[in-house]
Amino acid sequence: MPSSVLWRVMQFKLRKLPKTKVASLESFPLETAEPYRPLPAPIYVLLTRNEKLVSVRGPFDFLTPRDLVKMKAGGAYYYGPILGRVEPFLVAAREVRRMLGWSQPNATRVLEPAPFEISDAILRKLSSLWGNVPGKSSSNESVIGIESYFAVAFTNELCDPIPADRLETAREKDPDLYETALLRAGVFVFLALHLGHMDLKLLNEFRFRFFSELIQVTGMSDFVPISSELSELKKWTENLIPSPEIFLISSDQFQHSISRVSQKLRSRLLRVRTQLIDRDAVMANTHDDGGLGSSRPDDDESEVDDVG
Repeated sequence: MPSSVLWRVMQFKLRKLPKTKVASLESFPLETAEPYRPLPAPIYVLLTRNEKLVSVRGPFDFLTPRDLVKMKAGGAYYYGPILGRVEPFLVAAREVRRMLGWSQPNATRVLEPAPFEISDAILRKLSSLWGNVPGKSSSNESVIGIESYFAVAFTNELCDPIPADRLETAREKDPDLYETALLRAGVFVFLALHLGHMDLKLLNEFRFRFFSELIQVTGMSDFVPISSELSELKKWTENLIPSPEIFLISSDQFQHSISRVSQKLRSRLLRVRTQLIDRDAVMANTHDDGGLGSSRPDDDESEVDDVG
């Protein structure tokens, strides 16, 4: 079931960038950094002694309060070039979060939107995040897709932060499991929204539960009841994201299954593809030098350890 695999999220190619790239990158002000929030893009420090930008944190890694104190003396920091591609997903996540938390305090003349109206508005917003997969078709029809990287960046922005102790435990225990847990939990929430699940509190709890399950750490809220539909979606997500790499999620993956979840996703994505999406839209990608790099990182290339 998994489609084309690209590479491990944190094993990205662009570990170093020339100083000339500074003008095209967005600065990363440390005072605005939120500890324990997975980063939407790698961050770089400008090393004046060799006039290069060197990565100090990879995408979906996070900073601790200790890191932020240590990095204050490091110099100027910048997001990697992929941030420009991620930004539309972050903006959409903030908009969907507002939709999910819709309320009108003290309203007497304004009616709250009906659930189906909110669900429709969310699907329309989500449709803007899908794009046609170049060179791919199914039964002579175009195929739409999204790389799991962008779906997870969306969820990281949409949902509440995973508790700090869980993130640190997971990363220290097994970086592979940390990445896999973050990817699966993020894709699960992204697809659950397509199925019409709009309770953000529950989505937060499910994300936390699935992340914790994989790293085998349990505690309060980890045993929140789950419906049969979402349980099935969880199994689908585990098949779609079998390991800590970036995978392509595409509409044709749901074509030939008769399960309830796959039928609902197929129906939703059919509407996205035929009614909602810009027919000229091409899906965002990570695999070039405007993203995370054009190939896997060299074995002998490493990050700078004395900064951050």
